[in-house]
Amino acid sequence: MCGFAGFLDPDHRTNPTHWPGLLTAMTDAIAPRGPNHAGQWHDAEAGIGLGFRRLSILDLSPAGNQPMTSADGRFQLVYNGEIYNAPDIRARLEQTGDIAWRGHSDTEILLAALARWGVAETLPLLDGMFAFALWDRETRTLFLARDRFGEKPLVYGWQQGVFLFGSTLAALRPHPAWETKLSATAVSAFLTRSYVPAPLTIQEGMAKLPPGHWGELRPGRGRALALKTYFDPLEEAESLQPEGGTRPIEAAVDELDALIARSVTRRLHADVPVGVFLSGGIDSSTVAAHAARAAGHRVKTFTIAFPDSAHDEAPYARDVAAHLGTDHHEMPVTDKDARDLLPDLPATYDEPFADPSALPSMVLSRKTRAHVTVALSGDGGDEFFGGYGRYRAAAEDWRRAAGRPQWLRRAAGTLARVPGMPGRKALARAGIQGPDDAYLPHVSRWRWDMPTAAYDEPPWPASPLAPEARFMVQDTMTYLPDDLQVKMDRASMGASLEVRAPLLDHAIARFAFAQFPEISTYPNISGKYLLRRTLARHVPEHLFERPKMGFYQPLPDWLRGELRDWAEALLSPQALARTGLIDPAPIRAAWAAHLRGRNRALDLWTILTFQQWLAAQSA
Repeated sequence: MCGFAGFLDPDHRTNPTHWPGLLTAMTDAIAPRGPNHAGQWHDAEAGIGLGFRRLSILDLSPAGNQPMTSADGRFQLVYNGEIYNAPDIRARLEQTGDIAWRGHSDTEILLAALARWGVAETLPLLDGMFAFALWDRETRTLFLARDRFGEKPLVYGWQQGVFLFGSTLAALRPHPAWETKLSATAVSAFLTRSYVPAPLTIQEGMAKLPPGHWGELRPGRGRALALKTYFDPLEEAESLQPEGGTRPIEAAVDELDALIARSVTRRLHADVPVGVFLSGGIDSSTVAAHAARAAGHRVKTFTIAFPDSAHDEAPYARDVAAHLGTDHHEMPVTDKDARDLLPDLPATYDEPFADPSALPSMVLSRKTRAHVTVALSGDGGDEFFGGYGRYRAAAEDWRRAAGRPQWLRRAAGTLARVPGMPGRKALARAGIQGPDDAYLPHVSRWRWDMPTAAYDEPPWPASPLAPEARFMVQDTMTYLPDDLQVKMDRASMGASLEVRAPLLDHAIARFAFAQFPEISTYPNISGKYLLRRTLARHVPEHLFERPKMGFYQPLPDWLRGELRDWAEALLSPQALARTGLIDPAPIRAAWAAHLRGRNRALDLWTILTFQQWLAAQSA
């Protein structure tokens, strides 16, 4: 896993003699993503520059360094991620002719595949997490691509006549074409969602490449990156719905168990030490159980502990680790740890980011890195297998609303949008117009007292999927890549740690999508029934059968205690008025209510992280 940055300057707005230093500055900005090697390549005539920072995982020799040139000299590649089925792709390439391999890195295999088959044909073959930029010297074409579930980031856009692209916005800011300008739409989206949803970025004129997409840019044929989709979760889920009949549960569990075993085995492959994040929950315990069986040695496991909290899951993780026989490590997080990490938040998350578990994720990553270079996580289980109670709750809200006359729902919805209207929440539930209206309140912040212009959520296409399945796919396309994967990528890469998610395997996703018609018939939809049945084959049920807790962090208490002075400074009327985009009044009211005992921590955290990020940009 690594990081890259590049630019395409077809009009030579910057002097090519400055490009080596410029590329160095850009990649130095993301140095923790790749502490083992720095490389660059540029072609002044074509106006292209590529820079790279490497975290060595496979083939630790210089043969794996980047930017990498194809065997025929036509292509240049910078690539961040891991291709887990690289040996299979290598074998397939070797069937088409002799290849003089220089090493055994997955980068070299990926580049050979792209050179032989092209981007469009190669992408569907890949099992992995990745973002890459490929330059074709012959046609002078730039290709950008990103993995199916957004595990690895990729941003791009034009700035003053120069096309910038890279792993993060931080890598692009050193370029002289960069012109800082806040996106008002992104600010509203962030305060609504707690993250900046793709394709938006906080920087006006820049965009995130959506997961499952690739793009092509050829100067002289227009400035727009021509986007193409190679994976759409909604389309794939709809195409996999079986007609009639139900599948025996044990057969489904057999298949899922085998798919997870294969995925974990592939993701254990590395030339550096590998461990597992273990919370004691369903997802991470499933991954740890398969890792313990497949590794061939005693696996290291790591968990976060909140010693003074009633919500501490560390004892559960300890019990699972003892059963599996892992080399277990607990990392306590205190209020002081949270306070000490606050200054690092803006640099670690180079956009505003308000998932409160970002702080403990940073602690976990930094302390895990002292023992291993790669860690496996349980991300993906909730979205694929119905792990969030909000799926059922929102579906029930919609089914109740659908039984009311449409005119009544419209009237209630209109009244719910009137500020100060008594009973707005009840009116909103009565005024639900469709399943998406039912789901948004479960994933939104500042629902009733939005301190900025309202964010208009992009409409979702109609679908034959049941509401629960629809919500899972929506999370797979939004919350999973733009919140969970951003959180883990930035926290881990800030510590030079690679995190792999075995449940985010395309074959597992296809399996899960095919279960959607039946999932509402399984017991306890909010409890990941199929994953529970799978885990029960490896771990006694009494070690994991308990209510879902999530990645708990004592944020409400932190804001009233250790972090209160910090929060008060950022929430002052003067500080809130800096951008002209935020109304201080509802925020000050929410802060006062929180201090009196009402929990507004999650709403306030969006403002606090935005304010802190903004201050860091001005520093």
